[in-house]
Order: sequence, then C-alpha cells, then structure tokens
Amino acid sequence: MDGRHSRKKVLSSAVLVGGLLAVSAPASVQAQIDEIIITATKREAPLQSVPIAVTAFDGDFLSQTRVQNFQDLVGLVPGISFYKISGNSGSYIQIRGSVASDDSPAFDTPVAVFIDDIYYGTSASFYPDWFDVEQMAVLRGPQGTTFGRNVVGGAVQIVNKRPQLNETNAAASFTVRSWSNDFAGWESSGHFNIPYSDKWAGRLSYSLKDVDGYNFNNETGTLLDDLGVGSIRAQSRFQPNEDWDFLLSASYTRERSNSGPGYKIEGNAAAVFQDPDIRELSQDDDGEVERDLYSMFFRADWDTSIGTVTSITAYRGADQSYTEDFDGTIIPWSEKTDVQQENQFTQELRITSPDAGARLSWIVGLYYLYQDQHRTEKNFFTSPAGTIGAALFGAATTGANNPHFQQQDLEVNSIAPFAEGTLRFTNWAALSAGLRYTHDKKSGHTTHNIDNPFFGPAKQVDWQDSWDAFTPRVSLEFTPNDDLLFYGSVARGWKSGGFSFSAASVAEAQKALLPEKSWSYEVGAKTTLFDGRLTANIASFLVRTTDLQTRTFNGTTLFQSNAGEVETKGVEFEAQATPIEGVDLGVTTAFIESKYDSFEACTRTGADCTGNRVPRTPKWTVSLYGQHRWLIPNMDAALTLRGEYNYRSKFLNSAENNFADDIEAKTAMDAFVNAFLEFEPLESNWSVSLWGRNILDDEATLGVVNGAVFVATQAEFGNVDAWRLQYTEPRSFGATLRFRFE
Repeated sequence: MDGRHSRKKVLSSAVLVGGLLAVSAPASVQAQIDEIIITATKREAPLQSVPIAVTAFDGDFLSQTRVQNFQDLVGLVPGISFYKISGNSGSYIQIRGSVASDDSPAFDTPVAVFIDDIYYGTSASFYPDWFDVEQMAVLRGPQGTTFGRNVVGGAVQIVNKRPQLNETNAAASFTVRSWSNDFAGWESSGHFNIPYSDKWAGRLSYSLKDVDGYNFNNETGTLLDDLGVGSIRAQSRFQPNEDWDFLLSASYTRERSNSGPGYKIEGNAAAVFQDPDIRELSQDDDGEVERDLYSMFFRADWDTSIGTVTSITAYRGADQSYTEDFDGTIIPWSEKTDVQQENQFTQELRITSPDAGARLSWIVGLYYLYQDQHRTEKNFFTSPAGTIGAALFGAATTGANNPHFQQQDLEVNSIAPFAEGTLRFTNWAALSAGLRYTHDKKSGHTTHNIDNPFFGPAKQVDWQDSWDAFTPRVSLEFTPNDDLLFYGSVARGWKSGGFSFSAASVAEAQKALLPEKSWSYEVGAKTTLFDGRLTANIASFLVRTTDLQTRTFNGTTLFQSNAGEVETKGVEFEAQATPIEGVDLGVTTAFIESKYDSFEACTRTGADCTGNRVPRTPKWTVSLYGQHRWLIPNMDAALTLRGEYNYRSKFLNSAENNFADDIEAKTAMDAFVNAFLEFEPLESNWSVSLWGRNILDDEATLGVVNGAVFVATQAEFGNVDAWRLQYTEPRSFGATLRFRFE
C-alpha cells in the first residue's frame, strides 16, 4: 500500500468536510480513502471495525511528515499532549486527563508505550527516536485485557518493520536542518533487508542525528538543547513452515548531547537574571545528557487448530545520566545530576483464536514482569557568605559545598492472567467482555544523605507493599451495515501504588500511595461515507477516578498524596476526506474537562484543591491539515504539498492551580504550523522534500515549574514571582533526500 495514498490522519469537523465533498466531488469521482489495518487488538482488523477509540498511522506517513517523537505526534491524535522532563531524560504523555505528576521510579505511568509488544512504562524508559516503523496506534482509555500490562489512561503501540522473506531491499534518507537562518545539523536513517533463503531473512535499521541546540546561553556561549544520538536495530526472522514464525530482535541507542535542557526564568524576578528574548538564556552551567538504551526479545508464533500461540520473551535496559542548572540562572545556587539505571524482564504467553469474524472469538494470556530500577539525584547547593541565599543554602549544604543526594532502589514483580472474548449474536450485533487479574509487588529503599530544607531530614527507609486488582471491560457494538459502527463500553482502569522519591519525612517515605482506580464509560461511532471518500469517528467519554496519585509543591518541598475523586469528561472527533483524487483533507478536535471533585488536603499544610482543574490537561485541542498531490505533465513525476495547523488551549501545571495569569497564558499553542513539499519522479527510486516546522514560530511552553529557589529566598528578593519554563522548538526548516533500492 502506498503511504501517500493511505493517509492515516486524524480528522474532525464532519460538517465542514462533508460540505466540501458535496460541493467539490462529483458522483463519478472514484477517489477513496484506503482501508487501514491495525493490530492494536492483537489481531489484524480494519480500523473502522474496531469498537475502541484508536488512531493509527503507517510508517511511510510518519516518515514523510517527520513524525519522529511524541511531541510531533500531538497534532495528529485528538486530545493528547506531551511534556518533556529534564531535556530528553524523561517524558510525560497526557491522554484523557491521565498524566503523571511524579517521576519517582516507584510510580507507574498512566499512559504506557508498547514497542513490538514490549512494555515501556517509566518516564525515562522510552526514547523519542522512531525509525523504520511499520505502524503506530494510539489507544485512548484503559487498556489491559488484551495488553500484557494494565494501563489506566491509554497506550501508544509502536510496531517496527520486520524482516521480509524473499525480498532484497534497502532505503536511506538524508536530512539537513536549520533553526530559522542558522544551520542546525543533519540526520540520516534507513534499513537493509536481506533474505538468506526462502525461509530466513535479516533486517538492519539505523538512525543518526547530530543537531545543534536552539537556546543560546549568554553566560557560556553554548547552544542548549542539542541532540547527538545514534540507534541501530538488528533482526532475524525464520519461518521453517507455514505454521511457525520466529523473530529475534536486538536494538541499541546511544545519546551524547553536549548540553542539558535550557530553562527560561519568567516572573517579576526574571529581569534580574534573564534576557527578554525567550531563546536567550543565562545559566552558569550548560549541563549534559548521556543515555544508553538497549533491548532484546525473542518472539515465536505457532498457528494451531485452536488458534495462534504467541510467546514473547524480552529484556531491556537503560543507563542514563544528565546534569542541569536546576535554578536556571547565572548564580551557582543549584546544580543537579541525575543518574538512572533500569533493567526489565518480561514474559508474555497468549493464545488468539483463529477467526476474528467467527461467532465466538477470544484471546487468553499470562504476563510476567520484573523490573530493577535505581535512581540517584545529586543536588549541589552553593551560596558563599554575603551573597544572595547564603543563609538558606548554607543550611542546605551544612556550611560547605556538600552535595545532597536522594536515592531510590526498586524491585517490581508483577503477574497477570488476562482474557477477552467477543460473541456475535447476529451479523450486526456483538458483545465483548474481558477480565484481567493483576498482582503487583514493590520493594526497595529510599535514602537522603543529609538534612535539607528542600527534601527534609536525612533518612534511610526500607519499604515493601503489594496490591491486587480485577479490571473488567465490557463493550457492545452494532454494525447496521459495513459503513456504520456504533459502540458503547465500560472499563476499569487501575495503576498500582508506589513510594515517594522526594518524601520530606520518614513517615511519608514509608507510606505507600494507594493504587489509582477509575471507571471509564464511552460511547462512539465510526462512519464511512460517500463511497469511502470520508471517514468520521466520534467518541464521548466519562471517567471517574479515585485515589489519583498526585504531587504538589508545598513551600520548598514536594508532597505526594492521593486525590479523593476526579471527574474527566469530553468528546473526541476525527475525520478524513479524499473529495477528489490527489486531495486529502482532515480535522481533529477534542474537548476535555477534568477537575478534582474531592481533594481536600492537597498539600502538607492541608490546602483544599477541590474544584481545581487537573494539571497538564488542555480543554481544547484542534488540528487541521490539507494535502494535494499533482502529476506533473511531461515529467512523469508527482509534486505533493501538505500544510498542518495545530492549536492547544492553555493548561495548569499543578493541582494547586497557582499560576500567574500571564504564565498560564504562555502554555497555549495558538498557531503551530507545519508545511511540506515533496517532488518524486514516478519511475525512479528517489524523492526530495522541503519542509518547515513551527513556521510561524509559535512560542508555547512545554512545561512550567515553580521557581523553588526564588520562593526560598523571598526574604532577600522581596515579593518574588518566578517560574522555570521550557518552550517548544522554534521555527525550523530542512531538506530531505530519500533513496529506495529494490
């Protein structure tokens, strides 16, 4: 299937697109949206026939539109948002109001990533560098009855391309990039597919990036937020006969970036430390990032008379270290070094019935997870006598340049049987029901080496706890004809408990936060209209969550707790149209309202956050795109022009909702616009494209942190209002040359 014609894009506004179709598409036009086949339910099925809210893209589309990480994905999926933590060293994804507020190793993420069915569930474990991808799907709402690991908010499923038997082919792309008028660097990616026999083949894929940063540090003359990364993946596939399929895969990613994240200090103290230009920063330390990520898995699929038996044995690990100027100023108050190691082993065994269209279809499985994690965060507090903050930071360092470190070691053991079945009463009605039982056990210890006003007294605490849960899912679907699907579902979401990394007291370090639980109710429709020239999908949902795991800022320290009850409701709409041959149009939109119905003690001092909005959840997201592909006369070539527009309303960053109005306004994304122009000779093996991202230079923030250092020194500054911001990437341009060899 040609990726240029299989535009797996999100679209919304059925009235707008439908009206356009009625005006511009005569009845004789045979343009049609190609069918999308997904594997998000562990079996191949057309996207429009799956009764869940899911958006899918193929690898060609991701490559051609330069969707290389989670931040690029945001404009294509209704309602989701993405936030970086400490540069590339951690990531948060928000789906339907579910987003992590704490990066402690002992807490799971509410939105998980599954790469080749391998669980990536910590904020530091999945790296935003995608290459040689077969398909990506974003599932919204609780998942677990068909996934190995339970997730409460949603799942991102990435399937990489496998070795192809009996085919010799290769591809490579080369890109040069610039920030506005300044050369930024280069990128390259590609693959080699080689058959060794008619039953055995190998595939080698790679990705390289060497890109300068876009925030200039006036103090050191360094460009911050640079990226130097290389990835490689080697696979071997063996099919001895039509019943067996074996796949062995190993991958490695190495990052060596010369600087850490660039922070902009804003508020009434900002003028003392920062240039007004958001790209001109002043930090006394550039920082750096080092990451090594590796994984290996062996998968075996065996087709039997009762179904397909699948076994996936996987290991993955991560070693990373980054340093940053935590206070974001030219004063050497607080420098932070964060070291994390992670090792994970998983084993999944499942059986999938052979015919998804049978009267009864089913999947049963058993999943085991073992994780071993270590994290050490060192904070160097310095402030010589007679300088700003001397009293506070003298106490923080016990009178000397003695670093404070907090450390957490963690082991996780989890086992979960799961099952789901679908009974088709008639050709147009079906009932699906699934159940998962999960037993999670976490043990470890937390250490703080010295007394500190930011992290409390010195402590060494051992802890252990376990949790059990049954999480059912039931859905009812109606298909009056092949072009209409109506469905309703009820699902239980669950995320196990955990222990705080930055607890300010021994009692808080010993106390486990309760598991997070939710009931999700969803009704939706998927429609295919105008002889396949328009698809329009809508989903309405209500999620009631109890014991939401939260982290708030209390004075100079962090406070972890469970919120009483949260209500999240909204509507997601996506549509896709091909009114005439060569023209693709689309809109995606989501409205989400999420608030605390009960959260009476959201800080250590007992502040009431009831009625406040849930952090990092924009109320509105809207994306539009249009694409036109022309055949050029007398050249036997095609020219494709594509434009994208993304909007995101403002959001809050913490449960206290204590933003200043002008800081909150900076979180809105008003006009993030991308454009692409591709030239492709039809009878050749190459193409070239010119592209621009954020071409209007929209200045939205990715995240905001309370300026704790400034708050702690109010006695010397007076009435201090300071915030530490990270902005989206600025305007960038580039050219990409692609080659194919078959």
